[in-house]
Amino acid sequence: MKIIVAGTGKVGNLLADQLTRDGHDLVVIDKDFAALEAALEQYDVMSIEGNSASMSVLRAANIEQTDLLIAATGEDETNLLTCLTAKGLNPDITTIARVRSPEYMESTDMLEEQLGLSLTVNPEFQTAHEIISLLRYPGFLSREEFVNGLVDLVELHVTAGSPICDKPLYKIADIVKCQILVCVVARRDEVIIPSGEFVLQEGDHVYVTASASNLTTLLHNLNIVTKRIRNVTITGGSVTATAGSDKADAIGGGRDLTGEAKGTGTLTVNGDAWVGWTGTTSTDKTLTQGVVLGVVYGNVTLTEN
Repeated sequence: MKIIVAGTGKVGNLLADQLTRDGHDLVVIDKDFAALEAALEQYDVMSIEGNSASMSVLRAANIEQTDLLIAATGEDETNLLTCLTAKGLNPDITTIARVRSPEYMESTDMLEEQLGLSLTVNPEFQTAHEIISLLRYPGFLSREEFVNGLVDLVELHVTAGSPICDKPLYKIADIVKCQILVCVVARRDEVIIPSGEFVLQEGDHVYVTASASNLTTLLHNLNIVTKRIRNVTITGGSVTATAGSDKADAIGGGRDLTGEAKGTGTLTVNGDAWVGWTGTTSTDKTLTQGVVLGVVYGNVTLTEN
């Protein structure tokens, strides 16, 4: 596949690394000559210096013969214009734009329709979504949503005491008492698409699809006891923190976060998360200076002082 990646930042370089490993014909575009030189030294790519939204630059990258364009520069407007220009030069091309601004993310459906975008991606929003998804059901090793969250693919680890250990799949529905579909079983280095007679063993990793409404029932009937997470402390007022702050306490440094990172039920505090505050956990232990960033000790609440 012929692919153009606009931008040689962290995302662009990660894409270049993976796509070249997969054997794709890759062209990278960037206005920074030094960044292009670094990319050339690391990856087997063709590089073009210039503005990726320019028709002449895209034509130099052979846009008419390109299958996919990924716009991952540091500017949302450049990414959107790059995709729009590419679509005008090659109506059959698939275009993906990285859009980080919350203002643009509110109108992604319209942008995709009006600009002919195949997909818009916001890494920060997706990170926040993944964190919140795991917090809702911490009993699963991993969880992926489909059909706008109506169906989930979850990963379960079969332990020795599990009700489904040493049981054939055709008996699973009677044990979990809800509708599920076992898609894949990973056993050591082997990936198996099981039949109804397949017997689950200790150590198996089972990938199951189920409706979101059945996940709680599934956990309960498998005796997977998880502590419900009621309070979350987020350190930092970044886009990722803002996206996941509807049910969290946000602590950010260097600026007033009130209004920016504030969501429903969210307490915002201006200050350094690692120094200068005291909190209490659900076990009444006092936390003082030296709290490790990103680590939550039980349910943490800030004292009035």
